[in-house]
Parts: sequence; structure tokens; C-alpha cells
Amino acid sequence: MADMKTIRLYPKDDDASVEPGELAHLSELSGYMVEDPAPDLRGWTVKLRDDRTVGKVDDLVVDTDHLVVKYLEVKVGRDFRQGDDDEWVLIPIRAGHLHDAEDVVVVDRLPAGGIAKARRSRRGQEPRRVPTSAEALAVTAAFEPLDEGPIIDSVEDDRPFTGN
Repeated sequence: MADMKTIRLYPKDDDASVEPGELAHLSELSGYMVEDPAPDLRGWTVKLRDDRTVGKVDDLVVDTDHLVVKYLEVKVGRDFRQGDDDEWVLIPIRAGHLHDAEDVVVVDRLPAGGIAKARRSRRGQEPRRVPTSAEALAVTAAFEPLDEGPIIDSVEDDRPFTGN
């Protein structure tokens, strides 16, 4: 099992350039590739912790300021689609971990309602586009653990003593 919190890119040649301050699909950054030892996750199977298959990684969404992968763009399998059309969902890179030997990404954290209710990045024949900053932040927030506050809000002085 490997951590996938940071997957960096590097230029393949001196002609590689990218507009900073944007999100971009790795497939559209012709002069860049995934830096070793991290694997290129495109084509990898995406599963939940209960071993159900979500789909396949179709592309990687990159932060061009830091040249790091921020999101997996996953083509959703039939079991998790909301209709008959193809669907893609964005999954933050920090929401999972890798099983390198099997070429599998395991999603550890899910949004409320699970993958079936996760925001779709596109459906059917919609044109491919990168998420806006607002969309990316909404996806990230949906996959973040909920802050439920302190376990004990207050302690009552008159509670019974249960220790020895």
C-alpha cells in the first residue's frame, strides 16, 4: 500500500510550459509526466473499502501552480451511475490510497450519500472541461471528514464516580 497524497509532475523536455494558477487535465499537458516513483494512475481501477468497484481513473487533474495532482477524474461504473449515460466524478487525491501491486486506488473517505450521490464532473456526451476553482473546492469539501466537535461538551459535577 502506498500513500498518494502528493503526486508530482515534471517536464519531459525544455519546451514544456503551462499556464500557472489553473487546473488542467494531465492528458492536455503534453510536455509533462508523473514524476518517479509515483505511478501514473490513469487506467487504474477505483474501489471502495468494501471492495466494490467505482470505475476507472480516466485522467488526472493537476494544479499548475505546484505541478501536483489534485483530483482523479474517474469514469463511473454502471453500479454507481445515476442513469444510462457515461458519468465522471472527481475524487480528491487525498481521499484514498494505492494498492500498487494490483493497480487499484482505494477510496477511504466518501461524501454524504456516497459515490452514487457525488457531484458529477460530466455526463454522456458533455464536452470535457476542467473544474472551476469553486467546483474543485466543493468536491474537496464533500470528501473531507465532518467536524463533529468535541466528544464531551461539558462535564457535570454531580455525575457518579465509576473508577476504582
